[in-house]
Amino acid sequence: MKVRIDRFEESFAVCVDEEETFYDLPRADFSIPLHEGDILDIELQNGKVVSARFLEEETKAEAEAVRVLMQSLRRKK
Repeated sequence: MKVRIDRFEESFAVCVDEEETFYDLPRADFSIPLHEGDILDIELQNGKVVSARFLEEETKAEAEAVRVLMQSLRRKK
């Protein structure tokens, strides 16, 4: 399942999937470094992360889309 890290709350990574469903996943379940905005391909079993893979290209593309949107909003002022 593909998710984006929305934010961190205490020891949890709050992730959201493509259908806007939120998941509070323990940071300790991940074996990779996590950052807000990262897009991950994860596999869950009984609510626990059993595998996670960082999707670098998709994360970069989304960050660029946000940057372009912010620039266009600043120009409208």
